[in-house]
Amino acid sequence: MVQGFRKVILSLLVACGCGAACAQSYKVEGMALRYTDAKGKTHRFQVAPAQYREVAGEAVVLKSREAAGFWMGDRLTGPDVNGFLNTAGSLMENTLVLRDSLGRILVRDEDYVLVAQFGMLGLGDKSTLKPGSTVTADYRYSLQRVDALVKDKKGKVALVEGEPALLSPKHPVLEQGQTLLCNVYVSFGCVSLSDENIFPVLEAPSAWTPYSHRSKELDARIKDSSRPLRILCWGDSITAGAEVEAGFSWPEQLKAWAAKSYGERAEVLIMGIGSTQMRDWLRNDDHFKDLQGRNGNLPGLTYQGVLDAKPDVVVSEFLNDMGLPAEELVPVYDRVLADFRARGILWVIMTPPPVVERYVLSDMRDDSQMASIAPFLRNYTQANGLSLADNYARWRHLYKEGIPYFAHYNNGYNHPDSLGHRVMAEEVAKVLDPAR
Repeated sequence: MVQGFRKVILSLLVACGCGAACAQSYKVEGMALRYTDAKGKTHRFQVAPAQYREVAGEAVVLKSREAAGFWMGDRLTGPDVNGFLNTAGSLMENTLVLRDSLGRILVRDEDYVLVAQFGMLGLGDKSTLKPGSTVTADYRYSLQRVDALVKDKKGKVALVEGEPALLSPKHPVLEQGQTLLCNVYVSFGCVSLSDENIFPVLEAPSAWTPYSHRSKELDARIKDSSRPLRILCWGDSITAGAEVEAGFSWPEQLKAWAAKSYGERAEVLIMGIGSTQMRDWLRNDDHFKDLQGRNGNLPGLTYQGVLDAKPDVVVSEFLNDMGLPAEELVPVYDRVLADFRARGILWVIMTPPPVVERYVLSDMRDDSQMASIAPFLRNYTQANGLSLADNYARWRHLYKEGIPYFAHYNNGYNHPDSLGHRVMAEEVAKVLDPAR
């Protein structure tokens, strides 16, 4: 039972026409949003609950004895992302009904096990089903949506509903003269709003992200306009542009920025292979060659190829290094640093974006809730006098810009959409900006 209206965001102090500080506030009750403006006028809107899609009679072959994460088990295909991954959190698990070939309803944790976050199934320890048995599945999976609370020049406040989507829901396009007050993130299965759904615009993007820094050597190299500048973007699937529209990966967007900022002086190269860690490139073993093969066996797409390209600057991004202990990372990064310095290559290390563990705002506010390699990279660049583009810090700032970061992954987990790649390119551009 809802106990009245609950204030979900502390009052926001803004300057009103009289020059005094006036409070704006957002309150919710169920799916109702109440906004009180700086003049004390209250506006009430009804937000539509999350839409869903229904699947009936889907045939699933249960082959796996276990189910874990997104990588082990037999997958429901409704919330499919790319043929091997489901959107995290979209399955409405209480709607799932499995039946065997005789129509008997199967019992969870006896006949089968379920990883609800990723819609992965496996045979239960007590199951009488044999591996390879075909069952049918009925279920619903939810869509997500971003609505916008806007104000026009005359002060009229309106709620603009966005388009529901399984992945990367588009923000409503503002009309001329409209100002965004807040975004309302309608999360998977949302039937009641809370502070996790309200994203007021508290701050603009900062001109310089905390922790980011440019080395003296890079600063001098950038400002030497008499010399060309070859920039090489090196990394994993994010750098390779996995699941983002062609031309919108962060290296491609950086290339467009460099053409405007440097003209013909700058050249941007791209070398990225999906599923790789930095150490894979150095090993160049069968595992790496297999990953390379999946990416088309492009000539020169090796660590030696990175060196042979003779870049002036390398910008690296390796989300897949996340989770490795420092004692394993340091020797890898030290070798790369030695190789780069021996060749006069300047290194910009970029902290990767967070992965989506949970679709909750509190994780964005509490750094301890979000797995990240950022602390290691910050310490390493400081200790070795390297440049850092702290993209991770910018992503954690997005909620203050009114943007729910977890709604901007094209695979629902770790591959950003075009907006996410734009943010990454912006953070690198801040470090490479010749006007800075």
